[in-house]
Amino acid sequence: MLARKLHKQSFEKETIEYSNKSFGVKFLYADHTNDNLGFIPHSHAELEFLYIVQGEAEINVGNVKHHAKAGDIFVFNSNEIHSCLKTYPSYKTYCLQFLPSFLQSKIVDICEYNYILPMTEKRSEFATHYSSNPELIELFNRCEQEYRNKSKGYHIALKGYIYAMLAHLYRLNTHLLNDTIVQNDPNYKRVNSVLNHIAQNYGNDIDFRKIISDMYLHYSYFSRIFKSQTGKSMRQYLNEYRITIALGLFTNTDKNITEIATTCGFDDLNYFSRSFKQIIGLSPAKVKKAMRLSEKLNTPTEN
Repeated sequence: MLARKLHKQSFEKETIEYSNKSFGVKFLYADHTNDNLGFIPHSHAELEFLYIVQGEAEINVGNVKHHAKAGDIFVFNSNEIHSCLKTYPSYKTYCLQFLPSFLQSKIVDICEYNYILPMTEKRSEFATHYSSNPELIELFNRCEQEYRNKSKGYHIALKGYIYAMLAHLYRLNTHLLNDTIVQNDPNYKRVNSVLNHIAQNYGNDIDFRKIISDMYLHYSYFSRIFKSQTGKSMRQYLNEYRITIALGLFTNTDKNITEIATTCGFDDLNYFSRSFKQIIGLSPAKVKKAMRLSEKLNTPTEN
């Protein structure tokens, strides 16, 4: 969210550029102590936290106007139109942006199901304005410090603090989710039973049609339910689960590529290699070679 002079009322769909494309988090610093710049109405796919460090401003989210003051934090949901139409002297902000998918896991566990997927699918939208919330401010400041200092391990620390911020937001927005209702939903239980079946039988041939038939459901109907709740088809989820297991086997065993493919349920080596590269971005051979090189570099040498 870059500062722009408000010479007209318009709407912009913004595309965020990341300096590190492999780590989708961005901080922006805006110091308007000597000007009265704001930003025109715009939106972007990223979730955004705007922390008012000092000064005051008028911020619009949709058609709702908010008076922002030092110590306030604003949350702009993915693709939510927001603007700053008026600022006062000494206005200064920090802004954190990241895609909801930045927090997604390849394995759909209860955290993914209850908290992350609702954000990526826009089923959960947080309230906008948080005033005098010390815990949220503390978590935001920790994110900013990790990003600014970039000490060793900052990637995982920053991601952890973002998770903690979202947990705090969910606690402040209790209307967004009722765990008991969700977990008692028959569709939740059905999808979860399929996920458990995959986890226990990924190394074998899995007949999804038989599994769905045993639930007395139509295959096409359940396929839509599964995709709406996980964001993936059953076959795609199975392949990604198998590849995740394969990646761990590359690290923790001496098995060759063919043995790993077979262990993970792939009876076609070419299909395994294509699936692996599509999901991981590198071929199995390149990953194995990189791991061997890493082991060699990390092996102590005798003097």
